Amino acid sequence: MSLLADPPLTSKKTVPADRQHSEAADVRAFVLAGLRPSGISLLVVAVLILLTLFAGGAGFHDAAAYIAAAWLALHQVPLQLGADALGLMPLAATAVLVGVTSRTARKLSSHVEGWRDVGLAIAGMVVGPILFSVLALVVVGQASVESQLNTPPTLSMLGWVASVHLFGAVIGLRRSMPAIPHSLVPGWVVNAGEATRYATRLLFLAGLLAAVTVMIVRWSAVESFMAAGHGDGGAFGLTVVSLLYLPNMAVYAVGVLCGSAITLGDGSISLFEVAQGQMPPLPLMAALPEGPAETWWQSALLVPLFVAFLTGRKCARLSEGRGAAIRMALVASVGCSVVSVLIAEVSGGVLGAIGYVGLSPAMFGLSVFVWFAMFATLGAAFRVRTKEPKAPKPAKPAKPAKAVEPEVAEAEETPAAAEDSAEKPEETPAEPPVESKPEDKKKPADEKKPGLVGSVVGALPIPFRKK
Repeated sequence: MSLLADPPLTSKKTVPADRQHSEAADVRAFVLAGLRPSGISLLVVAVLILLTLFAGGAGFHDAAAYIAAAWLALHQVPLQLGADALGLMPLAATAVLVGVTSRTARKLSSHVEGWRDVGLAIAGMVVGPILFSVLALVVVGQASVESQLNTPPTLSMLGWVASVHLFGAVIGLRRSMPAIPHSLVPGWVVNAGEATRYATRLLFLAGLLAAVTVMIVRWSAVESFMAAGHGDGGAFGLTVVSLLYLPNMAVYAVGVLCGSAITLGDGSISLFEVAQGQMPPLPLMAALPEGPAETWWQSALLVPLFVAFLTGRKCARLSEGRGAAIRMALVASVGCSVVSVLIAEVSGGVLGAIGYVGLSPAMFGLSVFVWFAMFATLGAAFRVRTKEPKAPKPAKPAKPAKAVEPEVAEAEETPAAAEDSAEKPEETPAEPPVESKPEDKKKPADEKKPGLVGSVVGALPIPFRKK
């Protein structure tokens, strides 16, 4: 009977087989999803390169090499054009690629149920771009003999391509990730990450506003640079390049606001001094000031101070006490410093014979940490102090009940006398009611309790009482 009660052996093998089939289908879906952003970006780059070559009247002999090089540049991979290095890549195109990757990863949420599925999804989103990068490397290597393009370092290329798509996949799958237990990561650390994201957004918006303001103020210099674009086609191309490099200028503006300096080869620009150097051939760079630093420029240091103070208030709202808020503000300061170092490394690079263009990652990260460590903690302490509840006041002893005043007692007795007087008029003949004058009415407080004579008179008929 025990053998009959046991389940058949085939049922134990069926479940793992179905699970393996579903996992294989999920991995296939993840890899195909990872190929989609790379394929779309390669198609867009190919169309733009072909249109550029056609408009310039050049042949399509090296079109494949140019397409592969542009696709690598889209992933911030440094290129080598003959003896000149090109490492200053626009951030706008890379940001669009990250957005497409995150959107594609977000559509895989239905296939993700745990950390294992999250790891498989991220791996699938990264494998496809790596395959594309290997093909691009082969194409560039074959064309390097006849063209000026040189093959970039393999490890550097794979690292940049994997990092871009990894970042986009993590952003897209962050809501599908299981909750991290508090035993591993406390809740205030997660809130510190939220405060870091809040501060990063504010800093980037402030830098973007500062960059646009400088362009408007020095629009004459930008317009003269655009006029040298050799016709409408050249001006249109410079405009597109300016829009692509606008996020880079916003990052440089954040560094200057925090006290760092923009390095332009041999020159530099900061709020304290301006060292002349060769300007890069970009329209946005023409808006940078050329003269000596003005004294009022240093008032721009109030911007990071204000952003740090707001971040501290954000930490205070997310915490439950002053100590937790200050600790969260310090962790957010470290997070903002790390993000600043990474974004400075990505936004800068070598630009041909000019040299390095961008911010110093170490100085930028240090300046951001100092600002936030001082004023974010101050804002956290200030906010918590204003929100701390006051100590409850001791309860006052209950007052004894007040004695009933004579006026109230008389007011209560007056309706009883009115009822007695209302019962007697039933015996009198019906006569039209006599309107009482306002002078005859007395306040309840002035009425007195009727005595013996008043009782006898009250029992008489109404006409007799009037007489």
